[in-house]
Amino acid sequence: MGYVARFYPQEWDNGELYAAEPYSGIDWPLSDDEAAVAIGDWSDTGDLNFLREHPRAPTAVKDWPGPFCIRIIAPDGHEVPYLV
Repeated sequence: MGYVARFYPQEWDNGELYAAEPYSGIDWPLSDDEAAVAIGDWSDTGDLNFLREHPRAPTAVKDWPGPFCIRIIAPDGHEVPYLV
């Protein structure tokens, strides 16, 4: 497995942000070059939400109406950049 973008839809409940069900972790593939560019952009901006418009992002990702976050998962299964 190569790099993947992982979309985590979220929702608000009583002022708290929670993972939205049943959507939890929708993945799509990224090339090594796409992952490198995204990680570089993350270093500048601190977020990867622009990947929502990636050409291979699923329709459910592009159409999600609420809050969300996106992470990059490396071939070894770790989030990149490594988040602490």
